[in-house]
Amino acid sequence: MKVLIDVLHRCLTKEFYVANAMFFLLTIGLVAGFMRANEHIALATFFISAPVWTLIPAGFWIAYAYKINSFNHQECSEKSMRFVHEISLLPTSIQILCTLSVAYAQFVPAITYGLFLVLIAIKNGQVLSAVSVVIALITITGTLTILLYRQLGYVQSEAKVSLLKRWFDRKFSKSFIQFFIEWLVRHKTGMVLVTKIFGCLMLFAICQLYRYDTYDYRLLAMGCLIAFGASLAFVFQFVLFENHLFTLMRHLPLSLSLRMIYFIISLGILCLPEITVLTRNFPEQLPIHLLPELIVFCLALFILGYRVLLSKINGFEAFSGKAFLGFMILFVIILFSVPVWFISIALILMAAYRYERAFYEFEFIIRENQDLD
Repeated sequence: MKVLIDVLHRCLTKEFYVANAMFFLLTIGLVAGFMRANEHIALATFFISAPVWTLIPAGFWIAYAYKINSFNHQECSEKSMRFVHEISLLPTSIQILCTLSVAYAQFVPAITYGLFLVLIAIKNGQVLSAVSVVIALITITGTLTILLYRQLGYVQSEAKVSLLKRWFDRKFSKSFIQFFIEWLVRHKTGMVLVTKIFGCLMLFAICQLYRYDTYDYRLLAMGCLIAFGASLAFVFQFVLFENHLFTLMRHLPLSLSLRMIYFIISLGILCLPEITVLTRNFPEQLPIHLLPELIVFCLALFILGYRVLLSKINGFEAFSGKAFLGFMILFVIILFSVPVWFISIALILMAAYRYERAFYEFEFIIRENQDLD
């Protein structure tokens, strides 16, 4: 069994950390560069001050677990990994132990911070918070183990349509917006849930900071950039659905303005949870006109992302690189106190530049073994 565990660690654990080296370096840089030791302790004390606040780090752990599961799913689907599926011939107990070892090794950064929270909670006498953190870590690690176990043992799982879904399909006609949202929710359920949880928790936490200290609009603008920026993955899925999975839509005689309206409505519906959290918890000390400006800013970000994807970017990794660079530039611009409305106009003008030509020249090229997720 030791040999099998070593093989799985080399194929999954090592490759996971190599593939996400930039992500970990960026995270370490942000955490170590902007916060001192006493600030880390103060933040941890806030997280464990009540069991409900432990949901904030738990939300980040769920997002990280989704990243792990997506990587494992992609790796297990590769042709070079077919030999690993022979693990399904071994006893179930051995399979569980092997997958648990891999899941633990991949999730160990979150477990380390979780143990730090537990120590702070015990030191401050917050037993319920400590128990909540332990339960969250065990649950997420167990879920990762089960998912990896199924990915290795059940490569081709059968998909069934529920009776309720069949009844709705017979009774109601659908628009393109409904087609896209239903496809996204059904096929990318984990991504949608993690993105929404992450975005809502991020906005809620930032809005709560305004209750205890004085900040200007820049903190909330950067929070919206991060929270809504996570939904740029939906923009890539929209382009994939429109140009590869539902090509009928692209060939219909629809104006570019109507297509853009469909896109904005689709992304607006998907971002309703974040918009609701932002609206209900909007800081009182900020001017109320900033709220619609931030919403328009986030929609402008999606529009620019859609335009960038029409520039012959056919892979999510390439799009992620462009998006990361754009985030860094926007962070700097926001720090220089540039008005949100001005940034929104600039993003829309950049997206409008040669948009018509880019749309009609765009071709979604599928390369062999290319991951479209």
